[in-house]
Amino acid sequence: MAAGPTPIDIMTDLQQKYQPLVGMKFQATYQDEITMPQTANQRDILVIKQGNPFVATVSEISHAVKQTFRESVWKGITRRENSLGNTEYLLWVEPNMSGVIAEQSAHNFRVDQCTPFLGNGIEFSYGVSIKVSAIPPA
Repeated sequence: MAAGPTPIDIMTDLQQKYQPLVGMKFQATYQDEITMPQTANQRDILVIKQGNPFVATVSEISHAVKQTFRESVWKGITRRENSLGNTEYLLWVEPNMSGVIAEQSAHNFRVDQCTPFLGNGIEFSYGVSIKVSAIPPA
């Protein structure tokens, strides 16, 4: 019987799947800070609206991770329909920008780092922390 992938293999695969995000610049609306119910970690939510070119990359990564790992990985990427019925993607990111950036304001951001981590094994076996920085207006 063949052994399954090791945690190092899984974290390496996640790192590779998220690598295209690193260094990307995008516009998003800062929604607010929220406590993740699964881990009690604080994350900021950035909303990326349909039509934003960044959506294609985020959607592709989210789909690839879900296809490979099903629901066992916290992707840091979710999607929802807004009140107009349009799909928006949410990035759950670090660091804490609450109090620095006004809620519901649009800004330019850059993805600085995507780091896989071991989950709690209850809700998620693994997760990915997405770190961004706000890009000052030119």
